[in-house]
Amino acid sequence: MAYSIGEATLGVGGLFLCSLLFRTRLIPRFLAVGGFIGYVSLMVGMIAEIFGIHISLMLSIPGIFFEVGLPLWLFIKGFQPEVYSGRAEVPTTPAVRPALATHSCGRR
Repeated sequence: MAYSIGEATLGVGGLFLCSLLFRTRLIPRFLAVGGFIGYVSLMVGMIAEIFGIHISLMLSIPGIFFEVGLPLWLFIKGFQPEVYSGRAEVPTTPAVRPALATHSCGRR
């Protein structure tokens, strides 16, 4: 029971980690989303274990891809240096510019 509670708590912390990685773009977004899905499935599996439904092993499989993929990505590519050097491109909403007024007074 204590193990399941601890793993469910780990899942909550993992959600915060993946959301931070997603927002800061230190790693590719597909990897952060994969981790988010993996930690959600880990939490669901551990909560099911607490209630006596033994499906946690099957639900921990999606998390394997993040747990293996993140270290491999970091060993091969590392973090995206533009992000932590302060040169990251911040997505902005394009400014709305007013249309130029056209005067048609009948003159040419």
